[in-house]
Amino acid sequence: MASDHQQELAMRGLCQSVLEGPQVVISINEIANNRDNDNLSGTLAIELWALKKPYEGGEFQGQVLASTTIGELQGQHCLSNCRYQLNYQPAEFVQAEVCLMLREWAGDEGYVTQDYVTLSVESSSNDDTANPNESAISYAELAGQYAEASEDSKETAGTVSKVSINSGSYEDLHAVKGINKKLAQRIIAGRPYRKKKALLQLPAINKKKFKKIKPKLRK
Repeated sequence: MASDHQQELAMRGLCQSVLEGPQVVISINEIANNRDNDNLSGTLAIELWALKKPYEGGEFQGQVLASTTIGELQGQHCLSNCRYQLNYQPAEFVQAEVCLMLREWAGDEGYVTQDYVTLSVESSSNDDTANPNESAISYAELAGQYAEASEDSKETAGTVSKVSINSGSYEDLHAVKGINKKLAQRIIAGRPYRKKKALLQLPAINKKKFKKIKPKLRK
């Protein structure tokens, strides 16, 4: 499903998400910066969300399923045939919809949604005899199937050095020893942070936990 609204920063053409085991492959025909040539974007992020209510812009509630940062983009330039294979975190509730968002880092405001597309979910099955209605299934239905695989993926991902608490992706935060899936989501939801100590404001982080994860994080 292509984005049907014009934005300064936009996803154009076909946008698709396909589950492949414990990962999701996100494909976007084009990501464009329609601003003036000398207008460099902030750091851009691609985020796949399970939302509790249909999204029409503005504030939202939900759970991030997969995310990655893709850097800055010069004005009047675009990225073509984008494909991102990301670790996937199953939704823990029955969502109203799954939404793919293009978000931009805006300093004190944190990440701001610049464009979005509502997606259906496809499986990676190559069985031509399968029922076509079975190719579109909810992320919630797959939660039990892939939850264990997601945990295994975390264990083999290894540790990462100095992950940004403001711009780090879900999978990077989740790979830090001491940060589980729920804590990674809470860190993302609480952005922006002026300093690392601001993490102590999160209910799940006490002084002992903060001391453990602090060396692996940066602002």
